[in-house]
Amino acid sequence: MPLALTLRFDAAAEARLARFETALAAAGFASASRQTGYPPHITLLRVEDAAAEPVLAERLSDLPRLAATLMLSGFGLFPGPPPILFLAPVVTPGLLAFQAALVAALPDVEVHPHTRPGAWVPHVTLAEGAAPALAAALEAWDGPCPVTPVAVELVRFPPARVLGRGPL
Repeated sequence: MPLALTLRFDAAAEARLARFETALAAAGFASASRQTGYPPHITLLRVEDAAAEPVLAERLSDLPRLAATLMLSGFGLFPGPPPILFLAPVVTPGLLAFQAALVAALPDVEVHPHTRPGAWVPHVTLAEGAAPALAAALEAWDGPCPVTPVAVELVRFPPARVLGRGPL
């Protein structure tokens, strides 16, 4: 089962994103977080080797910190199949440096190629079946959403299960 380190958001942002997901659900789309049972987040790195769990769990409290508010400001699509609709944060040098520092702090862990520095695309996954979901998302979106990261979590999926949490 894959593991991930994820960036969790503050309660106000999670509540706002939950309202957005409710609007998507009313339009007939199950959001990724509702399907997994895990709140909206940004995946910082993904690891396919379950044997890395003890290393990740042990190092969680010693990982680099991110002290910045991020802005979820637009939508993006990963081509399929199935196409994936996501919310895109403003990609700042600080966010990229934070993610790169996380990977560098775990030299003995093999991260998935999509989450290596230089290849990582920060995003909050919304839904599969992007074309119809995009129309529903655009209808429900009420503008940029500031999110304050509050923790990095170690998560095993599917189904999502939090294995550890490190403060920011």
